[in-house]
Amino acid sequence: MNQGVIAQIGTPAELYDRPASPFVARFLGAANLLNARLLGTTGGSAELEAAGTKLGLSLDAPAPQGPDVLLCVRPERLSLTDTPLPGLSLPATVESRSFLGLVERVQLRLADGQVVILDLPHRGPPPPDAGTAVHLALEPGTTRLFASEPV
Repeated sequence: MNQGVIAQIGTPAELYDRPASPFVARFLGAANLLNARLLGTTGGSAELEAAGTKLGLSLDAPAPQGPDVLLCVRPERLSLTDTPLPGLSLPATVESRSFLGLVERVQLRLADGQVVILDLPHRGPPPPDAGTAVHLALEPGTTRLFASEPV
């Protein structure tokens, strides 16, 4: 429910994995909602630019109208790489990391100043230190695009 209106109906997993709006994405768990520009769509894929980097994403829902969009990606659907993955990663700088028990939450800043959070398994390799330049890889098929929200 969003201001007395049903925002989406589905199982908890459906709502989490395929939110219908930024409201639903934020309501059920953490979500990175990044400002991006839709450059074009072909069939079930979209080309967009986020933080100055071109990305190619597969879509399982129609792309929103207009060039300004929000790219939604859950913190656990991102990973770190040392080298760029063309069309699938964004350059970023580690700002901080926090131990949360099961995961370590890493806060990163993109080239355009947008902040992204990434959740890494606690039992895996330790996250990079603050100030480290990395690339954030998007897990294919796990992102959503929404129309940009008014400011």
